[in-house]
Amino acid sequence: MSTPAPDAAKTALVTGGAVRVGRAIARALAGRGMRLVVHYGSSAAQADALVEEVRRGGGEAVALRAD
Repeated sequence: MSTPAPDAAKTALVTGGAVRVGRAIARALAGRGMRLVVHYGSSAAQADALVEEVRRGGGEAVALRAD
């Protein structure tokens, strides 16, 4: 029986998560098993692409536009 990752039950809100440093942080957190809310202001395509990448890897993620 495998033990779940310690962060698997956590959700992270990554502001600016669609591009640059925020994207790298979001990927790292997803790699730890965290669910993601990827915040973006104007980078909808990049946010959606990251959400799909996380989902393809078996993770959970949503994109959220906010000002």
